[in-house]
Amino acid sequence: MTRIRTNIYHAVAMLLLVALVSGCATHRGTGAVAGGAIGAGIGTAIDGGGAEGAIIGGLLGVIIGSEIGRGLDERDRRRVYDSLERSPSGRSTEWVNPDSGQHYAVTPREAYRGRRGQPCREFVLTSDEYGNPVTGTACRKRDGSWEMVN
Repeated sequence: MTRIRTNIYHAVAMLLLVALVSGCATHRGTGAVAGGAIGAGIGTAIDGGGAEGAIIGGLLGVIIGSEIGRGLDERDRRRVYDSLERSPSGRSTEWVNPDSGQHYAVTPREAYRGRRGQPCREFVLTSDEYGNPVTGTACRKRDGSWEMVN
């Protein structure tokens, strides 16, 4: 690996570490870090191991993950997961978080099998706080719980 590429990887890792340390106490920070890590991995795979793909994917992942994690607390995530488990595709579930006062709606899409054969669903999440709808993906883990993967 060239010296420039090594330096780029180190810079990306440092940015993700700074985001983790500075934002670990917030939902937005946690979402940003998770999104950045996932985005960097996807960008690297798409770019064939190139640093440019990792950087672009990481930055896009930080933005998307930050938006999804910005206002969701544990109660809100449970509502999203309940909707993924019980709601038919295209039917929205709405609620208001009693602590934040934020109004949310989640609309699951058609279920499909993920890379490891686990059930996955894309969903659209809207909120008074976000402005624009945010699309995400969650997959069911072996223990039956759902995990956001994008």
